[in-house]
Order: sequence, then structure tokens, then C-alpha cells
Amino acid sequence: MRTTRGRLRTSAAGRTIAGSRWLRPYRRSSRSGARTSRPRRAARRARRRRRRRGYRSAEVTLVTTLLVPGPYPKEAVAALYGRRWQIETNLRHLKTTMRMDVLRCQTVDGIHRELAVFGIVYNAVRLVMIHSADAHGVPPDRISFIDVLRWLELGCPGDGLPPFIINPVRSRSPAPRIVRRRHKGHTYMTRPRKPQTKLLVHQELSPN
Repeated sequence: MRTTRGRLRTSAAGRTIAGSRWLRPYRRSSRSGARTSRPRRAARRARRRRRRRGYRSAEVTLVTTLLVPGPYPKEAVAALYGRRWQIETNLRHLKTTMRMDVLRCQTVDGIHRELAVFGIVYNAVRLVMIHSADAHGVPPDRISFIDVLRWLELGCPGDGLPPFIINPVRSRSPAPRIVRRRHKGHTYMTRPRKPQTKLLVHQELSPN
């Protein structure tokens, strides 16, 4: 939807007022076709041109409910949207780097203790990253998470902080959610391992 400042223009997506403000339209019920009782919500549209060295510049349009541009300029909104991707990296550290994607306890209390241990280790790694970032004068997110985790696993906290790996500033680009390597074609272990091992040995020793 393209608009001109100071003019009103409507479309199927909503109505623009005062140039950069946008009113969310009513939703129609899929059965009766009548409008729902949800009130309209004003939103602000912020545009910013993204420039990367070696690439063509692109215009990014963000929609936010922070309507006042004074305390919330479009540059700050765009920077906050860029920082949003760091949350995905933090979740990946928990699930993939620390192998929290599969919890191995089989009781509720055991699951709670396992989650508590993961939280303690994660916060310890983050604390070391903060101290190392202060020493090198870089943001904490630039310090390698896996490098600090391995240093803590080796039992070296009694010594001073070593020069950890500092990751370069990475630019986020859209990418499909696909798996790089395919899983093995083996079946899942749904029964205890010991009875299955005995059954396998018995099958190998039995005559054909």
C-alpha cells in the first residue's frame, strides 16, 4: 500500500491516516461474513533503506504500535528488529550447542532439576562472556558461546580468562528452514536397550 503524506487512502489491508499511521481493519467471520467486535488498532509504519557493501540497497518496511516517533525513531525500531534475531541464536545455543533439545529424565522432578542445571550452566557461560567482552571492548554477543562452554567444561575457571574467539559481525539474510544433513534410517529406541541386546544376541546364535 503506497500512500502520500497528508492524504487519506484506503485499501483492503486497512486505512492510512496522517501519512505513516495505519488502522487495522475489522475482521470478517468466515461463516457469517459479519464483522467481528475486535476494535481497530492504530499502528505506525516505518521505512528504512538497508545498505550492505557489495549488495543492492533494499527498503525495509516495519509496522509497530509505537506511534510516537520522537522517543522511538525509525532507526531505533529497525535496530531493535535486527536485535530480534539474536533471540534465535540464543535458543539455538540452548537446544543445539548444549544439547537441550532432548531431556533424558523420566520424572517431573528430574525434568525440573535438568532444566535448572541447564539454566545454571547457560548463565555461567553468559557471565564469562560479559567479562571477556568488557576486557576486549566488544559486545557480549561477539564472544564465541561454544568456546566459553568448552573452557568451562575443561575445568579451567581457576586461571585468568583466555583470549576467547571473537565472532565477526554477521548480517542476517532470509534462509529456508531446512536440515543440512539427513537423519539415519534407523528405528527409534522405544524399549530398554538391555532386552533388545539379548534378543539380538539370541538371534545371532540361533541356527538358521
